[in-house]
Amino acid sequence: MLEPRHPMSQTFHDVLDEMSELHDRKQSDYGRKDDPFANIRASEDFGIEGWVGAIIRANDKMCRLQKAAGGSTLTNETVEDSLLDLAVYAAIGLVLYLETTGPNDPKIKTSPSTGDTETRDQNDRKRSGPPRYPYQTPTPPAT
Repeated sequence: MLEPRHPMSQTFHDVLDEMSELHDRKQSDYGRKDDPFANIRASEDFGIEGWVGAIIRANDKMCRLQKAAGGSTLTNETVEDSLLDLAVYAAIGLVLYLETTGPNDPKIKTSPSTGDTETRDQNDRKRSGPPRYPYQTPTPPAT
């Protein structure tokens, strides 16, 4: 049996749950049934990869948070809302990045027999085991 979480860790997990719910709510306004990231992926229409589009949107939230940290009052959304949005954009960026690199990332080697992967990070440290985020080929949009 797992030990009870520390209250701060429980708050962290509550925030993750809130991020998930926020994504699902906003996806109904911005996404499509066949692509929950359609609004972010739209950056591709301008030659910008979807995951980079997520970074650009995250940067907008950072600019808002920098104003708040500098003492300005936010009038259209709270610091908490901006932080949640920033975290959601980071998660969406990761999903779209993995979609872009998928199994073809040259830093990832997959064992044909076990499906385990071996990766090397930017410091050339080896990490192996099952993939952290199994890559799924996206379903093409309906035409």
